[in-house]
Amino acid sequence: MFQRAWMLLLVAFFSVGAMAGRYYPSAGIAWILPGNHEAPTQSEWLKRFPTAESVRLWEQQRADLVVGASEGSNNGPYALGYMYNQKLEFSPTDLEMYLRARTDSRRESYESLFLHFAEDTDLLIEDPDDGSKTPFGRAPSVVGWTVQPDHAGFLIYQKPPYDKPVWQHHETGGGLYVYLFEKFDQLEIDLSSVSGSGELVVEYPSSISGGLVSGWSQMTVSDGTDNLRRSGVISWTPPADWKRAATHDGSGKTYGGGPYFGKRMLINEGRYYLVRILWKNGSGTAPRLSNVRVKDWMPVVYNVPVSSINPEYKRFNPKGQQVSVRRIPGWDPANDQNGDGYVDETEFGQRTNAFASARFEWESRVVPLGKMWSSRSSWIRPNLQNPLLADLLGDYYKRTWGSEQLNGAYNDDLFRLLQNEFFPHTGGRLREMPHKVSSVQAQTLYQQSFINTLETIRINSGSFIGANISMVNLWSAEGASAFIPSFSIFLREGLIRPSLGFSGWFGLSKAWDTFALSKQDRWSILAAMINEGGRVHRLGNTQENWEKDIESSLAQFYLLNVPGKTYLHVWNRIFSYGSKNTTASNYYQAGIPKNMAYLPEAMLSVDIGVPVSSLPASREPVAYMAKNAVTDYAIVGYSNQSQLVSNIFPGGLLDIEPSNLFYLQKSSREVVSGGPAEMIIAREYTRGLVLYRTDFFGHNAEFQQGYSSVVQLPGLYRRVFFDGSLGEPISSISMAGYEGAVLLKVQ
Repeated sequence: MFQRAWMLLLVAFFSVGAMAGRYYPSAGIAWILPGNHEAPTQSEWLKRFPTAESVRLWEQQRADLVVGASEGSNNGPYALGYMYNQKLEFSPTDLEMYLRARTDSRRESYESLFLHFAEDTDLLIEDPDDGSKTPFGRAPSVVGWTVQPDHAGFLIYQKPPYDKPVWQHHETGGGLYVYLFEKFDQLEIDLSSVSGSGELVVEYPSSISGGLVSGWSQMTVSDGTDNLRRSGVISWTPPADWKRAATHDGSGKTYGGGPYFGKRMLINEGRYYLVRILWKNGSGTAPRLSNVRVKDWMPVVYNVPVSSINPEYKRFNPKGQQVSVRRIPGWDPANDQNGDGYVDETEFGQRTNAFASARFEWESRVVPLGKMWSSRSSWIRPNLQNPLLADLLGDYYKRTWGSEQLNGAYNDDLFRLLQNEFFPHTGGRLREMPHKVSSVQAQTLYQQSFINTLETIRINSGSFIGANISMVNLWSAEGASAFIPSFSIFLREGLIRPSLGFSGWFGLSKAWDTFALSKQDRWSILAAMINEGGRVHRLGNTQENWEKDIESSLAQFYLLNVPGKTYLHVWNRIFSYGSKNTTASNYYQAGIPKNMAYLPEAMLSVDIGVPVSSLPASREPVAYMAKNAVTDYAIVGYSNQSQLVSNIFPGGLLDIEPSNLFYLQKSSREVVSGGPAEMIIAREYTRGLVLYRTDFFGHNAEFQQGYSSVVQLPGLYRRVFFDGSLGEPISSISMAGYEGAVLLKVQ
């Protein structure tokens, strides 16, 4: 008898009906980009969590799913890393180093992994600062100077102009080292003091052994500095025997083993093209360096007034009335008459195609200038049509995820491909497809190639693949449903907001895709963005407003919850993920670890069971809406149905898990047919009831201040307060605009 009872208890505990998350009874929890943990500085929290490690263990204990994890063993049972396959970097990371090593070993072309412009293309620049601290802004990958040839070297990291004695140790072989990941043909040298004698010598790696430089040769140069007697440009024709090489032997020697300038990428065969610039046979005071720059191969060529911008570029948001135009040179192999990969001076003057002015093929790579993340970005659009890239990415991720004990990764910014990323003023034709970069045709072809790449990564790695789709409904967005088979997890940033409406551009009636994805066994992370449109946003940064907005967000999550397939994450606003402490600008109280501050732990600890499997008797189901060719508010089905009907679905039908949402109250006035002007949406759980009061469009400050009439509840309940305490039994309720309520049944 005892054994049978124990087995029944185990079955109940591990069933979805008993435990939706591994820690909280009715909800699964996800962390997004955790890390950089800190011990609290707020005194009461510090007593409970005295170290950063105690904060990390708190997160680990509660996590059902982690995305953006750096190491799986430090997280919950499912931990996904981060990837961004819409770009490769010019300034290499481990990924680019791996891709280049693999293409070299397979005798394949590394250049074939990138998109290229077939013609000189002038791009309108939205943010001129993007990439300004990378080679795109003429900064070499690495610049440093040495005391002697095997010296580890001194990195020049200061913002120019600086004043560096880079040739101070010329007598012992010290000099200036300049690295770039691609062959280059020019350096511009600015001197803070000049030489009166001596000879400029430029050397390059001409032989390697095991990837390490084993021999140097002197470059034949055109010296605009006159042996460092003035600032000027040094240029050359790249020699055929110039090797991409490592300069440190990986021995771990602090000051020996070769130059690496404290850069991890230059150790363990991190190979670059480089030159070392020496000053030989000089006497007197050595010249000093104030700046060194690579060639400006993507220059600003002119400015245009905002009024002249193509009106089709609706997403272009310049920062001023004058817009910079930068030119990316096109590449035509016919211009490289001897086929050595470089268009020299003679060939350039005799070009077959005068509208393609790239000297190297890499100069024509498709770079989203002005549409990257920061001044440190060096994005290049990959050639996703090349199946080699997909194979190599799959191999790379399988290796790295295995070593980091990750279950896969999520791909951020799923829809940032070509459209609305490039604004050509002139040109724009691509080499890898017969379209212009900003065209619908290019976007369609590139999107399909992206989907194929992700599918190959999923198959090759055998891992979970996630995607960040924010609030986009994949069935409503044209062509987006094709992404679904490639992914197992979707991150929904901002899908929950404390003043979310019923419909409008996006609302709860359009969030039915959560139930459709779960029907296909796809998981969703429903991320609640607090400081966006709610009480904190409108009424002030107070404890009461934070608690009310978080309660509202939790209620919305419970309305959309599918136990075992949906996960809650609560955070402040865009780009503020992580495990650091709150500040006065992102919470009502500073010094509390963010995930602890935002998560309604006390409310989550109350067991309201799981959603009931049928619509309560005599209750009206909620209408589901979607955008089609005719209207933004087409009704495609109802919350108690297992199938939706619309021509936006392949075959006209879509299977879905019934949510059984219903109206506890709604106004007789409708904004559109089936869309009440205001309402209280409800969902019954086996041990509770969840309510959320909203209006049609949401984000209405006036509605937020008003209360509903008193509404009868379908039984006797106790309200769950923010601190986890329970109110007195109630049989009716009145709710403010955008208020959420979690109720526990009185048994």
